[in-house]
Amino acid sequence: MAPQDPKRERARFVATAFARADLLLELDAQGRISYALGAASWAVGRGAEELIGKTLDEIFAPGSSKVRDTIRLAAQQGRRLRPERVLLRRAGGFTRANIAGFPVPDAPGNFALSIAHEEEEPVATPANEVQRSPETGLREPASFAADATAAIKAARDRGEDVKLTLVEAPGVTALKNSMTVAAGSEFMQQVGAFLKAGSVGGDTASQVADDKFSVLHGTGVDGNVLAAGIAELAKAHDPKGKGIVAKAYALKLDDVDMSSPDVARAVAFAVSRFAEAQDGEFSLDSLSSSIEELVEKTVKDVAQFRGALAGQGFSLVFQPIVDLATEQPLYQEALTRLQDGSSPFRMVTFAEEIGVIAELDQSVVTQVLTMLDKDPSILDITANVSARSLQSAAFSNELEKLLERFPDARQRMLIEVTESKRIANFDFTAKVLERIRKLKVRVCLDDFGAGATTFEYLRLLPFDVVKIDGGYIKDLGDNLRDRAFVRAMAELSKELGLVTVAEWVEARKQADVLKTLGVQRGQGFLFGRAAEKPLRKPGFVESDNVAAADARVDKLRRQAVAPKRR
Repeated sequence: MAPQDPKRERARFVATAFARADLLLELDAQGRISYALGAASWAVGRGAEELIGKTLDEIFAPGSSKVRDTIRLAAQQGRRLRPERVLLRRAGGFTRANIAGFPVPDAPGNFALSIAHEEEEPVATPANEVQRSPETGLREPASFAADATAAIKAARDRGEDVKLTLVEAPGVTALKNSMTVAAGSEFMQQVGAFLKAGSVGGDTASQVADDKFSVLHGTGVDGNVLAAGIAELAKAHDPKGKGIVAKAYALKLDDVDMSSPDVARAVAFAVSRFAEAQDGEFSLDSLSSSIEELVEKTVKDVAQFRGALAGQGFSLVFQPIVDLATEQPLYQEALTRLQDGSSPFRMVTFAEEIGVIAELDQSVVTQVLTMLDKDPSILDITANVSARSLQSAAFSNELEKLLERFPDARQRMLIEVTESKRIANFDFTAKVLERIRKLKVRVCLDDFGAGATTFEYLRLLPFDVVKIDGGYIKDLGDNLRDRAFVRAMAELSKELGLVTVAEWVEARKQADVLKTLGVQRGQGFLFGRAAEKPLRKPGFVESDNVAAADARVDKLRRQAVAPKRR
């Protein structure tokens, strides 16, 4: 066989490399880039010529030591490097890429790398509707859970396995706070960019708590690399050079024989438990060994929840809200009750954690609007809607469509926002509430003064009514401190043009004190317990029409259709 021309052989090599790559690098025997050709700007944000003399450590993202060592070993042994997934440093973030390697034919000791851009699968929620942490740019937990289904399904359709990695990085927030504002912001943005780049679709990573993160990723990404990357970024930004220690554990989801939506709900449930756990309360090892059981239990609980909706396993009862000056009912709150008459608190809490509370909220709002539409004699009704539901673009859009179907009834309904401690994106929620109010639907803030429901909520969100938490009312007759707080809430609400409602009013002394403090409305056992049948407008004449109206209400309650499964 005739000897091969080295130049022609090298040309063939370059052509072969570029058949699958966008950028070609050549490393010398010392591991430095001696040759660069192609579109480097998309990968590292600079021209190819600027890479000459750089090492892999200078262009690879933190935590890439495993890939770097694999490349060095292949170069030493003179063998081909099969495609590996890698993250590249880029100004303001990181780039996802695939890298492969070949010994250079006419330069012994040199090693060539072909780098190809990795296409990113879009996720379901439009980019402008994704709720993000202002510090890291990562998804808020609710937004992360919302698109987990689409990300898992897309990966499975491509025949890829998926993992969930939970990263604990104690000290990240403290480190950020020890820096200047600018340096701390840059550090957290780099942490966010690094985790996003390693995730499925390039945007399925979440900051679930101050020092906790979750990432949905393919099996080509090592969860330990994600933790190591955060640790390296912390060390590089720490003025003292110490950094932090980060821990990670990946949960395989590919072996779980469940539908993608159910797996996604189990993911959301695991992330919720991870976020809320205190030090020592949450065991990643324990969770990993029982992920299948977690998924199965989640699926079972979701099925029971949906069964309760479809079979009307819960009902509505109605408690009056009165004008404290006249003690006449003005409207009534619709409360959910299970078949045995008990409160569905545990069911509601589960639905919020698992991300299906919107289905209950939609069912309740639908029933209330239908009742008001069919029977004009019914007194106005307030329906509870979780703040978590309002932060869902899908739910808020469906809610608006539902309200538009009932132009008259919607003006006789109030929406009471519950679980406001879960509000993460105030701008998005404020826009949703404004659109609701433009439809002539009044909006009430529930449990004002409790937990995270502070004066900040009145500053950032538009409300018409404020319901003062019952904890301030319970001992109002004798507790001067509670009186001072209630007076302050009433005065602030008056300044803002808001109506105040006090809940848990059970004694005459409480009602009398509330009137002197400027609170306008009251709700509690003193004025009436929750009843199965709704109250009617004052002056409604008792007749056979009452029985007919009650029969219609009962029929509607039985025939109410649960919302479509998502």
